[in-house]
Amino acid sequence: MNYKFLLSLVVLGIVVSVFFLLFPWQKAQVVKDFDSCAGSGVIDPEAYPSKCSIGSKQFTQDVGNEIEKIDLIRIDWPRPGGTVQTDKPLIVDGNARESWFHNGSFPIIIKDDTGTVIASAPAVAQSFKEMEGFISYKATLVFSGAAKTDKGTLILEAANPSGDASKANAMVLPLKFE
Repeated sequence: MNYKFLLSLVVLGIVVSVFFLLFPWQKAQVVKDFDSCAGSGVIDPEAYPSKCSIGSKQFTQDVGNEIEKIDLIRIDWPRPGGTVQTDKPLIVDGNARESWFHNGSFPIIIKDDTGTVIASAPAVAQSFKEMEGFISYKATLVFSGAAKTDKGTLILEAANPSGDASKANAMVLPLKFE
């Protein structure tokens, strides 16, 4: 057998092995949104909403309309985009302006991505003592069944006893279900 040919095959094998070690062939991960970027991208810890970069692409975390409503209502738990367990009650709490309440409460609804209401309850004022113009609220939501999807929406509606659509207002936040 030709030694030069055999030596060439060994050298070629070494080159190919080194190439695969330096440039591993992995199944390309499709990054199409913030959640898929967060697993392998770089997150800016100082930005809100959070931003994730991977290569030349940048994605922003979906926080619903939380920033737009911050002067009217605030939520401490669950946070936008957070994961909640549908097999046990969910406690929602935060602070809202007095105008968000009627008789000390306002409605909270959770829908899955099909639009099905899977939990609802009134948020109740915890104190009528305002702190910086906000009153704390709390609600306990019990899920009526399993969500049909793994994502949904938390809706905190301003009380609107008149039913006048022009006075409707809501904080709408994304959620994930477990």
